Amino acid sequence: PILHHRRQFSIPFIAITGSNGKTTTKELVHAVLSSTYRTYTTEGNLNNHIGIPLTLLKVGTDAEMAVVEMGANHQKEIAGYCMYTEPTHGLITNLGKAHLEGFGGVEGVRKGKGELFDYLRAHQGTAFVFWSDHYLQQMSAGIQTVVRYGFGDADITGRALPQNSGANQAFLQVELMAGCENRRLQTQLVGDYNLPNVLAAVAIGKHFGIAEEKICKAISEYVPANSRSQLVEKDGNQVILDAYNANPSSMKAAIENFAALPG
Repeated sequence: PILHHRRQFSIPFIAITGSNGKTTTKELVHAVLSSTYRTYTTEGNLNNHIGIPLTLLKVGTDAEMAVVEMGANHQKEIAGYCMYTEPTHGLITNLGKAHLEGFGGVEGVRKGKGELFDYLRAHQGTAFVFWSDHYLQQMSAGIQTVVRYGFGDADITGRALPQNSGANQAFLQVELMAGCENRRLQTQLVGDYNLPNVLAAVAIGKHFGIAEEKICKAISEYVPANSRSQLVEKDGNQVILDAYNANPSSMKAAIENFAALPG
């Protein structure tokens, strides 16, 4: 029944996986696409063997876009999800030290997460590739359409601006460069490690013909509320709330960013 429901649609189905940043990227992509299209997206963190079928079955007849987050902790899991999600587009945020016990090491993570690119390659799909990661570059070889984003040498590029002083000193500010009309983008996300997530949302928005003003507005207005990359004001104190389920790669990035904050 899930596959039957999926096949009622001829719209883009965008799958997002990776070791870190899946949910934040999914939320940013949803914000950008929703500015222009009727978009159905994974709710919260329902990205497993129960959550993905629920997500697919909730896609309504008025859908113009679908965004499906896929989590995995062992090989063949993403491949299984692709069999009934049938993604037309896909994105792997990164490849980190996550679920090593199930994947059997970092190489196993690359192989497991890479099952999404394997599916796109076999089905003439489109991949959005973080071009500043040479492993993701290699893994995307042979995919029919590749849209590159990153820090340089890509279709969409951007950089994190130095943290300023003042109330929003902890928030990521992005300067968009190649592929965009040089513009600055103030986010409400804590941490430079969110730069690739922001650039992924920009790349997807541009690919689907969304006006840059709408893309930037959607990203600027997105406020995280899921214990990821949040800044909370409480009793006169600023609290960095990044307490959702972590792995060594994301933990290291969060601590390094915290240590670099002014004050």
